[in-house]
Amino acid sequence: MVKIKGREKVGSGAIRTVSLIGVDMPRGAGRRNDAPYGPDERARDDWRGVLTLLAFIAALAVFGVLSFAMPKPDVSQIENRPLEKAPAFSAAALFGGSFTDDFSRYYSDTFPWREWMIEKASDFKSSFGVSGENGDSVSIHYGVDTAGGQDDAPAGDASADASEADPAGAAAGVVSPGAAGTDTVVAGAVSPGGAAATTGGAVPTTDETAAVDKLEGEGKREGGVIVIGDAALEFYGFAEKNNAKYAGIINSFDEKYRGAVRTTALVAPTNIEFKLPDRYKDLTSDQRAAISFIYGKLNDDVVKVDVYDSLRDHANEYVYFRTDHHWTQLGAYYAYRDYCKALGLPHTPLLSYGRIRLDGFLGSFYNSIGGNSKMKANPDHVLAYAPVVPYEMTGYENSDMKDGFGLSLIRGPDEIQIANKYVAFSGGDLPVIHIKMQSNTGRRLIIFKESFANAFIPFLTENYDEIIVVDFRYYEGDVDGLIAQYGINEALFLNYVSAAGSEKQVDRLAALFK
Repeated sequence: MVKIKGREKVGSGAIRTVSLIGVDMPRGAGRRNDAPYGPDERARDDWRGVLTLLAFIAALAVFGVLSFAMPKPDVSQIENRPLEKAPAFSAAALFGGSFTDDFSRYYSDTFPWREWMIEKASDFKSSFGVSGENGDSVSIHYGVDTAGGQDDAPAGDASADASEADPAGAAAGVVSPGAAGTDTVVAGAVSPGGAAATTGGAVPTTDETAAVDKLEGEGKREGGVIVIGDAALEFYGFAEKNNAKYAGIINSFDEKYRGAVRTTALVAPTNIEFKLPDRYKDLTSDQRAAISFIYGKLNDDVVKVDVYDSLRDHANEYVYFRTDHHWTQLGAYYAYRDYCKALGLPHTPLLSYGRIRLDGFLGSFYNSIGGNSKMKANPDHVLAYAPVVPYEMTGYENSDMKDGFGLSLIRGPDEIQIANKYVAFSGGDLPVIHIKMQSNTGRRLIIFKESFANAFIPFLTENYDEIIVVDFRYYEGDVDGLIAQYGINEALFLNYVSAAGSEKQVDRLAALFK
């Protein structure tokens, strides 16, 4: 049944309105006049309709059977989260509505080929990007939650190890360390006794006003990722209020414990500062100016560790992951050298460490954009450096530090079966960790950190007798009690620049000291 209104020409040009209402269009309407529609054509059309309906029903049935017959994953590797489990049936849950809601989430999480479809959807979105300077595809993803070649070694450093420049240069598993006391060093590590060869150290005094002048566009483009080929970079947006509050928290701690606890701050830049092509520089804030702004707000007696220059000088080495927002442990080592120089501490050459390699790392960037086929085809690897001194490490899942369990600062490939290989460092993100050594240094350290510090912590074992690691995102205990109980005489605030400017993270850090 159709309704058609229109006008038709009458006589010498007069127009009258015509209306066709309630007219049944015959089957086959619109066909050519020379192609009559008879019983045979009608029967073929009927069978086509039946076959189409049966095919649709069969497809639904096949997917339904596969949904229950195929193995159900427990974790989404792309989203880096546990998946919904099948809900337990009960009459109360069914009539109350919770069973159908839970089952809907379970079915959505375990739909056949779900991970593959998420990845392809991400690739499709990325296909609308532009070409980069080297022909690499470029795409920008806003609103996400996250973040080859070898640079010339600086003066006093030997050439970097080829295994760091080439991801295939070191085999998976444990790699034997170099001979202790060798003069050859890996990736810029200093030779024994070569303190003069270190770079970085205490940050130079920076004019605070000049730093702010370079930071136009406060908070711009926060929560965005740019993907260039098989690598991603997280945009950084300066937030003056949050950075000033972060510095104020450190100052308050320093003033409270002045004379008893030496306070140190280390704010690390991210990969986008060194890897973003110039044509996109206006999409992100100047991290050097942001770090200088924070350090300029700190008390004079707070030790400020500048790691920016070392990471910039070695930016063409494998100092940051491509699919994840963290630095590699090589990048953390360069920062550790600067830390030691700023505090007057010794450090061991990198060749003296045993090495463990974990392949197939797809990190936070890969997860936050819903997967990416180029990243998946060329994943990151983790090259971890085992501590050179004996230690005992205890992790706690609760802030009361009861029911502790043994941990390793570095975990190997047999212990980590998930795509997020960064959990190889420092036991992951537990609320609190206690590490004890027999170094007889008289120094006992407390660290306030988020995950960026995890790759840095293993190097500190040779410099301290005890280390308490507090993840301020999860710890809800008594900081004063920890400092008194373990005789802490040094404190390190180690965070990456995005955390130091995040309102959520800064508020969590502030809550720790209330």
